[in-house]
Amino acid sequence: NNTAGNWTSTGIQSFTTSGNQSTVATLTTYGYAAVEYACQRKIFYANGRFWVFYYDGAHSAGYSTSTDGFSWTPFTPFTSRACGAGWRFAVAFDGTRLHYVFSTGKNGDPLYYRCGIPNADGTITWLDDEQNITVGESGTGHLWPSIAIDSEGRPWVAYARKNATENSRYAYVTMSLTSNGTWTTAPGFPHRLSPTNYTGINVMIVPLTNQKMLAIVSCGGWQIESYLWNGTAWSEKQTTTSAITSDGIIECGLSAVNQGDDVHLVFVKDSTHDLVYTKYSYESNSWGPEIIVQLAVNSETSPVLTIDIATNNLYCFWAGAPTPNYIYYKVFNGSAWNFVEGSNPWIIENNLAGYYQYDGLSGFYQSYDNIIGLAYTIGADGVYQLKFAFLTTSI
Repeated sequence: NNTAGNWTSTGIQSFTTSGNQSTVATLTTYGYAAVEYACQRKIFYANGRFWVFYYDGAHSAGYSTSTDGFSWTPFTPFTSRACGAGWRFAVAFDGTRLHYVFSTGKNGDPLYYRCGIPNADGTITWLDDEQNITVGESGTGHLWPSIAIDSEGRPWVAYARKNATENSRYAYVTMSLTSNGTWTTAPGFPHRLSPTNYTGINVMIVPLTNQKMLAIVSCGGWQIESYLWNGTAWSEKQTTTSAITSDGIIECGLSAVNQGDDVHLVFVKDSTHDLVYTKYSYESNSWGPEIIVQLAVNSETSPVLTIDIATNNLYCFWAGAPTPNYIYYKVFNGSAWNFVEGSNPWIIENNLAGYYQYDGLSGFYQSYDNIIGLAYTIGADGVYQLKFAFLTTSI
C-alpha cells in the first residue's frame, strides 16, 4: 500500500494528495538553499521524532524536530560557525548516533566533524566537540561534503578539495579509525580518488557491508565514476554508461543508496535530461544497464533516492516535470519504475525554490517504521519556507 498518509501508531490522520505537508520554518534571504543538495542527506527519523537539519537563510545551520510531522520545535543551531548554504554540511544517522560534516566553504578553512545521540526530547547529547578533520592542509577549500558510517561505526567523509590559488578541484575521501565520536584520521587518508582535475566536482560516499565503502564521483558532462574500498584497499575506477547532465544542476543531480554490497543510483542524463537508474554490482565491480525512471525531466531537477528496508523497493522523488512546481515519485520493485496511487503528482506547490529551482529537495536515506520523509523549500524574493512531507510504505 504505497499511498500518502495514515501513520496510525502516532494517530496521524489520513491525507489526500498534496495534503501531508507541514511548514518546518520560515527562512530569510538565501533560504532557497536550506536543504540542498539531495546527494547529501539532512533528514532522518530517530527516537520518536523527525529530524530536519537546515540552513536558516542568513548565517546559521541548525535543526528542528517533530513527533507527528506537523508541529516543529524552534530552530536550534548545531554549530557556532557561520553557514552560507545548506550544501555546506551533510548528516548521517547510523541507527543510534547522528554524525555531521561541516564546511564554511572559505579558502583555508578545514572540514569539521561532530557526533551525538539524538534524544527523545529533541535534544542532542554530543560525544565530543566539533573537530578539525583536515589538519595540516593550507590554502585549500572543502566543498559539498558527504558523510557515511561504515559497518564498524566509523565515519567516512568525501569532499571536493579546492586549491585556492589554482582553482583546481580534486575528489577526496577521509575516514576515522575510531567510532566513539572523537575523530582519528586513519593512515593513508585523506586519499585522492581521481587523478583528474575538474573545475566542478561532487563526491558521495556510500556504506556497504563488512567495512566496505563505495565512493561516487560526478562532474557535469562526464560519466559518473565509482571507486570501491574493499575493506583494505581501493579498486580501479568504474564508470556509468551515460554522462551526468552538463547544464542545470550539473554534478549534483544524483542520489544513491546501498542494498547490501550493491548500490542503486539515479541521475539526470546529459543532453536528454532523462532521469535514469543504474545499479552497481559488487560481485562484478561494475555498473549495469540504465533504466529510464522519467523521460525528459527539467535540467534543474535533482532526484532523491530512498530505499524501503522492509521490501527493498526503491522510491525516487523529483520535482518540476512533467508539470512545473509539482513533486512526483515512482517506485521500483526490482524490474520497473511505476507511479503508484497518490504519486502522480504527490505534492502540488506554486513556487518551489532552490539555487536551481528544482534542486531544493532532501530525503531519507531509508525508511523508518514504514515512513519516508522529504524536505523541500518554497518561496521567492528573500522570503522562503522549509516544508516537510511524508508517506507510508508498507504497513
